[in-house]
Order: sequence, then C-alpha cells, then structure tokens
Amino acid sequence: MEVIKRKLNDNEKEKRTLSQNASMHLWLTQLAEQFNRRGITLKAVVSRLDEAECQVTKENLKEAVIKPIARALYGKDSTTQLNKIGELDQIWDVINKWVSEQWKGEIEVPPFPSVEENK
Repeated sequence: MEVIKRKLNDNEKEKRTLSQNASMHLWLTQLAEQFNRRGITLKAVVSRLDEAECQVTKENLKEAVIKPIARALYGKDSTTQLNKIGELDQIWDVINKWVSEQWKGEIEVPPFPSVEENK
C-alpha cells in the first residue's frame, strides 16, 4: 500500500483531534462555571467580546463582517444564499467604503478577484 503524503499549506490545516475537542468542551464547561458562580450572564460576556484582541483571518472576517452585511442588506444568513449577480458586488462596495472611511487609507482593499485569478 502506497502512502500518499499531503503537504499542508497555510490555508489547509489538520482538524482538531477528538481528544482536543473533548478538552475544549471540558474547558468551556469549567469557564462557564466560573462565570455562573460570579453571577455573570452570557449577555454580559458577549457585550465585552469587542474588547477581545484577535488576529484577523478570512474566517473571522466572513463571520464578523460579510455575514452581518449580507443579513442587513438581503436578509441572508449564509454566503451560499447570495445571488450570482449583484449581491456580492454590493457587499464588497459596502466593505470597501467602510474600510476606507475607518482606516483612512491605511488599509488598501484589494480589488475583487476575477475568475481567472481563482484558478
């Protein structure tokens, strides 16, 4: 039997193990108990999320920026529901304007890739 090794690039990582998943759930249970012992509600925890510092990734940009804009503009919760023509363009325009205004030229929004660039 030939073993084929797959090289992992930056966008393709191995998934967490079952052991790591169990550890994460145990840790979340323990953290929840700490909040509950002190009478801190989920609403209070969530209200402070904007203070958490995280590295920007394509995944969290999609969840925190693209999906809320898609929901506000079109009432769609998933990017898979967006129409082929127009909706993604409009979302890109909104994000482009927002980034330009908020970061005053410090961040350059790249042009939306064409089909040829995705190959």
